[in-house]
Amino acid sequence: MPIAIALHGGAGTIVRSSMRPEQEAQYKSALQEALHAGTTC
Repeated sequence: MPIAIALHGGAGTIVRSSMRPEQEAQYKSALQEALHAGTTC
């Protein structure tokens, strides 16, 4: 059965150009973990 998951990256504006590469990697990792949690329940 098909599913749909909407991930919200948080409130406010995050300007990608102002993020350090480590911050961007952590942000993407957290979203990936949320996606994984939502598909394994």
